[in-house]
Amino acid sequence: MSTSKLPSNENSDSHEFSPIEKSALPEDVLEDFLNELKSPLTSIKGWVKILSNDSDKELHPRALESISTIIGKIEHVEKQIREYLSNFTKNNTS
Repeated sequence: MSTSKLPSNENSDSHEFSPIEKSALPEDVLEDFLNELKSPLTSIKGWVKILSNDSDKELHPRALESISTIIGKIEHVEKQIREYLSNFTKNNTS
């Protein structure tokens, strides 16, 4: 039976760097940040859509309008992130 040794945190001289600490260029930091931002935006958009779908008859029309605005703004930010990351990838592979 083989056993694997897991790294110990005690008295360790090694340090794992986060993606941002590893990045040397501001563009790399921005790319990392935008990638991290996509996940919570997707979650927020999903929950807002669930709220609007499940509560159409219970919510005030103004609340439904606000939900629609929130979804539109999130989709706009997501589009900007996708475009930036797409351009960033194209510029770095050239």
